[in-house]
Amino acid sequence: MHWRLRGATAWAANKGERNRRAFKKLVESGKAHGVLAFQGDEPVGWCALGPKLSFARLEHARTLRGEQDARTWSVVCFFVPAPWRGKGVASALLAGALAHAKKLKVERVAIGGRAR
Repeated sequence: MHWRLRGATAWAANKGERNRRAFKKLVESGKAHGVLAFQGDEPVGWCALGPKLSFARLEHARTLRGEQDARTWSVVCFFVPAPWRGKGVASALLAGALAHAKKLKVERVAIGGRAR
């Protein structure tokens, strides 16, 4: 939820259970997008992406500003547990995120504030 809320005040006001409930509601509604990485049955990472306009914090981050329209999506978050870092998990997650966006016919994906 960090990227979906504008500013530290909103994050602090919703910290913990409120953010979990809000994110669960987004997932259940189909408005949250992401990819997961597994090694066998063990989850080893995840990556979040979605319409750039759904991430309020991006709109106000000077270093991440860029194209801001409904056709642009953004990759906003990766998580890879320490034992799995440096093993290509993040690269695989990014490839999966881009494949997911392509499947949804997304026109542009911003990575680090730059559209690809």
